[in-house]
Amino acid sequence: MLKVRLTQAAEQHLEDIWFYTLNEWSEAQASQYVSMIEQGVMQLLDNPYIGKARPEIKKDLRSLQIQKHLIFIVLVLNTSTSLVSSIAAWILESG
Repeated sequence: MLKVRLTQAAEQHLEDIWFYTLNEWSEAQASQYVSMIEQGVMQLLDNPYIGKARPEIKKDLRSLQIQKHLIFIVLVLNTSTSLVSSIAAWILESG
């Protein structure tokens, strides 16, 4: 089973996104939007290769867009099996 580790910055971004959405719209909308982002992270756990490869930025970096935000992941390969063993993730606002 893959493990995901959100960077400290990603955790802070999720919190910031939630509070921004709360202030602009509502608690329900904030919870729904953050849930969509978390579901994107879970999709990447299920299939890390659905993310867009971003070799121009970093080897083994992938991204997945969820509305106005990008989830970036770095695939951590198990050196003995060459399989993805874990994912480090962070979240940024796009455009």
